[in-house]
Amino acid sequence: MFVWSRDQDANIIVTELVDQLGFAPISLGTIDEGGKLLGLGGPLILQNIVKYQ
Repeated sequence: MFVWSRDQDANIIVTELVDQLGFAPISLGTIDEGGKLLGLGGPLILQNIVKYQ
């Protein structure tokens, strides 16, 4: 699950929560950085990333 935020402390908390819920957190940095990666035409749009145990 992709995680990005303007607040680095919030990003850390959400990343830990995502991991505890069994998902694979992928931190994309700030909203400006992550938004470009996930936006229309970005390299991560519609990517399905699965965490295998």
